[in-house]
Amino acid sequence: LHKISEGRKAHYKVLKRALQRYELYRDIKLDADTISKDTIRDIETFLKDEKSVFDLHPEIYEKIPESRKPQPRGINTVSGILSRFRTFCLWMVNEEKTTNNPFKGFSIDGEVYGTPFYISIEERNNLYNFDLSERPQLAIQRDIFIFHCLIGCRIGDLYSLTKSSIINGGVEYIARKTKEGHPVTVRVPLNTTAKEILSRYPVNDGEKLLPFIAEQNYNK
Repeated sequence: LHKISEGRKAHYKVLKRALQRYELYRDIKLDADTISKDTIRDIETFLKDEKSVFDLHPEIYEKIPESRKPQPRGINTVSGILSRFRTFCLWMVNEEKTTNNPFKGFSIDGEVYGTPFYISIEERNNLYNFDLSERPQLAIQRDIFIFHCLIGCRIGDLYSLTKSSIINGGVEYIARKTKEGHPVTVRVPLNTTAKEILSRYPVNDGEKLLPFIAEQNYNK
């Protein structure tokens, strides 16, 4: 068995719940030996339009809930879910649990990325100093975003940081993704602003470095 990260496990749990809701919506039971390309295409439509399904059938989401109500999904999100499903189906074929590959001949839309735009140091500082006292929860996530900017790591690495990640005035972590796939310990010295942010949140859930919320909500 391959070892996978907690983040990857969470993605597969999202896939599992989505497929369970699809089964309830269509009143069927997916079978590895009979699922077809047409089924995959129908699942794709379901994933894209799950918000409308929720509006019409809230009882499905009472049985198989998510941390938040379904929102319209973009191409990249749907493609990511289907890619994980395809990986699982190919694993079943490779393990000889089935000879059926429903993704054969099915094309998953390529992920689309726009041109990245970078905020300036001045814009970052304006955001950090902006008065959000009337929206305290947003102010917390603003602080986390500024800290995120200051250490420059992937969001998955940010969410893995704990109190023990702070060592001798810097943050240290093992990067989850590296060019050669070998573990690399990264150390980033903390400046005054980063230390100031950490001092505001000395106690968080468990040993988390900062009061993180669900990644999807943080992105929003």
